[in-house]
Parts: sequence; structure tokens; C-alpha cells
Amino acid sequence: MPTVNPAATVTILNGTTTEGLATRAGDQATTDGWSVGAEANASATDIAVSTVYYADANNEGAAKGLAATLGGIAVAQSNQFLGTDLTAVLGADYKDPGNG
Repeated sequence: MPTVNPAATVTILNGTTTEGLATRAGDQATTDGWSVGAEANASATDIAVSTVYYADANNEGAAKGLAATLGGIAVAQSNQFLGTDLTAVLGADYKDPGNG
């Protein structure tokens, strides 16, 4: 079940060439009750599919909640982003909240 967990550490990464995308998405998440710790550029700018990643299975509901906040993006369990509870990587399919 999707939930908002303000105790979860959230990182939002821009995996596109659109400047400011992570900041705008982070602002949206913060408005919806999330505690966004970092907004930055991803290591790649050619990400196709936006995804919220979580390592701990206990964070699945929160991952789904963050994904819903960010417009219904995908969710996946992965150890790729350890050190944060939830990491959203924004891709080309992301609907920019500051762009219409």
C-alpha cells in the first residue's frame, strides 16, 4: 500500500539533460510531505524510464507512495543506491511539474 513516510531519506536524481528537474521534483515531494535530503544530477543523462529505487523491502510502500507523488513512476527494489531509503531517478518519461 502506498504511504508517505516523512522519516524516510529521499534522494532525487535527474537522469536527463533538463536543467532543474530534480529540484522541481524535490519541491513537489516536499510539498506532499516527503523529507528530501538531496537533489542532484544522476551519473547518466540518458535514463529512459523514471524509477523509485528502494533496498529494504520494508520501504516498498513508501517507494510506491513517492512514485505516486512523482506522477506514478515505476518502483524497483535494488541495492544500487545504498545509504538512502528511497532514490528517485528521473528519466525521459518524467512529466516535469514545472513544465505544464
